[in-house]
Amino acid sequence: MGSRQSRAIVCDDDPIMRSLIRTRLRTLVDEVVEAADGLAAWQLLSTETFHIALIDLNMPGIDGFDLIQCLRGHPRTRHLPIMVLTSTGDSASLARALEVGASAYMTKPLTWSVFGAQVAHTVRLSIAAAAAERDLARFLSLNAANCQFAAVLGVLATRGTEKHDDVATKMYAAQRMVSAPELLNDNAYNISELVRTAFDQARPLMPSRDVRAQINIDAAITCNADAIVAALQAMISSVDASAVPHTPIEVTVTIEGSDIAICLGAEQFAPLQMLSIAELITCGENMRRLAAACNVDLAIAMTLIEAHGGILALEFNEHGRRNLKLTLPGHRVGVPIEATQSIKAVA
Repeated sequence: MGSRQSRAIVCDDDPIMRSLIRTRLRTLVDEVVEAADGLAAWQLLSTETFHIALIDLNMPGIDGFDLIQCLRGHPRTRHLPIMVLTSTGDSASLARALEVGASAYMTKPLTWSVFGAQVAHTVRLSIAAAAAERDLARFLSLNAANCQFAAVLGVLATRGTEKHDDVATKMYAAQRMVSAPELLNDNAYNISELVRTAFDQARPLMPSRDVRAQINIDAAITCNADAIVAALQAMISSVDASAVPHTPIEVTVTIEGSDIAICLGAEQFAPLQMLSIAELITCGENMRRLAAACNVDLAIAMTLIEAHGGILALEFNEHGRRNLKLTLPGHRVGVPIEATQSIKAVA
């Protein structure tokens, strides 16, 4: 679910009250999700993005107090606006709700005009705060990316590699891809087209390699398309160099919670080449810089991905095969497909 669409969740064990609140909320937010108890609400809130939660205190199982306390301990919901809607009007209960993390409260029966004004105001603030947090994270990622590029170039220079100039050219091109104006843009691209573009451009370099793709989702991401395609090409190149000759490369694109995951793998890998990838991805910072000097393309891919708030990891799939996995965060995912840009201009 993309960050442009406002979402609210109503957690109340009374179906009539949920229906009344949902009806009112439909004029205030884009989407309303219901939960009949605390556990159902927790499962939704811990995996999806919302801009406000409206929670009843008196529910069977996980009550409102416990739910709020859990939400305040989870990174995804630590700062989520939580409005308590309860028939419990005693001061002790309301004080306890605020102590465990409620942002505001209203007692039933609700005054709908006040309810609407407060929810609308809270959602506007929540959306603005989320946007500011994303922008800050992107600027920090940009700074980290530039530091990583400089560190790898420094290692290459001290080692006197003959390919320093070629590598420097790649690094500077990658730095331009994650320049602040580009990284902070709101252009959206179809994820399937990004993956296919990367493979189409990489295919001439691996003519004897078959590709098996499972791209069964219809989603888009806001990103720098040049950077993501370049990162995917570097991942493809690394898998191609590490896989046993003539074995196919497998790619899958899936939604995991609110994030998007792109996995690249092969049926068989040459152990030594796979070890170099593992060293780059899993070792500490100093060793990572040395490993990056040996696998510059993958180091660039990792930096471009991290500049988008994403993660590059090495993992095992359900068949016990190793995969390179690119995960992009939920706030970049879910823009309507009809709003996407053409990739032809950036390919």
